[in-house]
Amino acid sequence: MAARSVEELVSEFSVADEREWQRLRRQFELAADPWLGFVFCPAQSAVAVLRQRTEFMLRYRAKQLRCIAPGSPAELRDLMPRLFESLPQVECVWIEAIAVDGPLSADEVGPWAGAWEWLMLRLNERRDALRRRLKGALVFAVHPSWKPQVRDAAPDFWSVRSLVLDLAGRKSGDQIERLPVSDLTSGVDDDAEYAPDVQDALAAVRRLSATSSPDPRSLGRLHMRTATALLAADRAGDAARHAEQALVTLQGQGMRLRAQALMVAGRVKQADNDVGAARHHLEEAVGLWRSMLDEKGETPQGLRDLSVSLGRVGDIHRSAGELAAAKTAYEESLALRRRLLETTGETPEGLRDLSVSLDRAGDVHRSAGDAAAAKTAYRESLALCRRLLEMTGETPEGLRDLSVSLNKVGDIRRSAGDAAAAAAAYGESLALRRRLLETTGETPEGLRDLSVSLNKV
Repeated sequence: MAARSVEELVSEFSVADEREWQRLRRQFELAADPWLGFVFCPAQSAVAVLRQRTEFMLRYRAKQLRCIAPGSPAELRDLMPRLFESLPQVECVWIEAIAVDGPLSADEVGPWAGAWEWLMLRLNERRDALRRRLKGALVFAVHPSWKPQVRDAAPDFWSVRSLVLDLAGRKSGDQIERLPVSDLTSGVDDDAEYAPDVQDALAAVRRLSATSSPDPRSLGRLHMRTATALLAADRAGDAARHAEQALVTLQGQGMRLRAQALMVAGRVKQADNDVGAARHHLEEAVGLWRSMLDEKGETPQGLRDLSVSLGRVGDIHRSAGELAAAKTAYEESLALRRRLLETTGETPEGLRDLSVSLDRAGDVHRSAGDAAAAKTAYRESLALCRRLLEMTGETPEGLRDLSVSLNKVGDIRRSAGDAAAAAAAYGESLALRRRLLETTGETPEGLRDLSVSLNKV
């Protein structure tokens, strides 16, 4: 069976599967202490959808998910050191291995079965040490075949679970898809600051490159993730090498992967001040997203991918002073965000995407001298930021988004000569920046944000 993209699998989530996702979401929202959960599903692609949603939800709350995906029974047996190293570092450690053994004789133990039993026995023995190191959630995504074995091999470990999800993952009668985890990560990331750990990404590239015949799709994905990680670490030169390698490796591997690689390469080139190359890559990506929507129909992920790409094209035009072209790109991106909300309903992710697009539209209107249009966009964005805080509670990222939006409203009020309204917006933003420093401690980013707010006041 041909492998399908993640967004196509989302449409196959049953009502029961969506209810399981809501259970997982509530567990993250309500859990006050570290906890253990299990996800049982026969389809890796469906598990990937669940992981993506979880990863985005945590990112919005300024938290991190680290996925460890053993690709073989031997890697599963060697999991313990990586697991214990990761537990205190991130808010969610996600172990994903959706694999089964082939046909076996009655008395034969398959390699995956043996590896799972070995791992569960070790986890059961070290459960107290594990719980002491656990910072947030530990989630195991496992094929349903291993549910009795997981439960029986680690009865004490199993007994402290907080959540068990059972996903069908597809319509009855469909075959199990076995796709590399690296081919199932999210599409276009609109958060340039988010990236996997640099050392983890580099190590994954080295491991796969050292194999005799690495899968080009998986290897290209890993090069993209490594480029993203290096870019976030201000290593644009190193990032460029991996971005270029991703483009070479993914040549002929499908339009979607090609478009994703072009987006990464465009962002890297822009950071490296190669505006011409960045524009070329991003515009080619936009063309590919449009072609895929024409060929396969509109999906939520496809519309979001195109919207993100148009936003980045608008950024390139605006930085070059091409305000009319930037406005055209931003307005199309904004229209797509509105359509997505009509299609999917009001989710925190969708509302934040819309807020970002409104800020971009407001920025270009203000640069073009259209203060009234800028004010309208900024005020709508501000209202969305306030609603998001009501929906999700006060998170560091939500408070910072609100602070930024207040500063934009203050700027447009000040330029219009309404000093009292500007002072009110700046003052509220400043109070939020102070609260953020109390919550997160003194970071370079937090101190800089506070300095900016003080200057505006």
